[in-house]
Amino acid sequence: MKKLSVFSILLFLVLSNCFSFPSSGEILKMYPNLKHYKIDNLNFYYSEKIAKLDVDNYGKILTFKNLENTYIAWDGINKFKYIFIKQGDNELFVHPGYSIIITDSGNIYMEYKLASGRAAYSIEKYKIENGKIVLVPQPFYYLGIKQNADVPFTILCEPDGNASVVANIAKDTEVEVIGVKIINDEKWVLIKSGLGLTGWVKLFFIEPEHANFHRAFLDILSDSNP
Repeated sequence: MKKLSVFSILLFLVLSNCFSFPSSGEILKMYPNLKHYKIDNLNFYYSEKIAKLDVDNYGKILTFKNLENTYIAWDGINKFKYIFIKQGDNELFVHPGYSIIITDSGNIYMEYKLASGRAAYSIEKYKIENGKIVLVPQPFYYLGIKQNADVPFTILCEPDGNASVVANIAKDTEVEVIGVKIINDEKWVLIKSGLGLTGWVKLFFIEPEHANFHRAFLDILSDSNP
């Protein structure tokens, strides 16, 4: 394999085709027994069998009925609010998202923002099992974003910089970002080309404070062959 090189790829998000969390009406249609509580830009949909509303001055929102000292809260200090689950003094799961669903069966769905300041969202699922809240792993986070490639890049057969090449994507070619897989804190994007070929490319987010960017852009680095 030729020496790997790094290309900076800027893909424009067509936001109308991007995955988005279901609307309140859609959620309540799927789960008509849930209660809905909204505070600022945060939405809580919950089963009264599993949790009870417990709003206080510290941002506590929902208390789990059968989990001792475990509750869902929100950060009201920072400019960008987010939801987290706390057990005692330990934060179990922190998500820079704005919605959570707790069903009668004890499944927990949390809106998950893949990076600060970006428009890419997905969903994390947890379940209550043996008195604990545990993650239900996914093969990758679904995005479903259609984009045009700003520069040419290469997609690989596996999420690995040493993997073989599937296809070279030409500039201005429309591709679909199917999802994101996180491996050892690195984000890899599954791409579908215009011809229907699929492959992986490494994803890299430039932090907002260090870059001049638009919310509707993803910054991607590809370890690929020239």
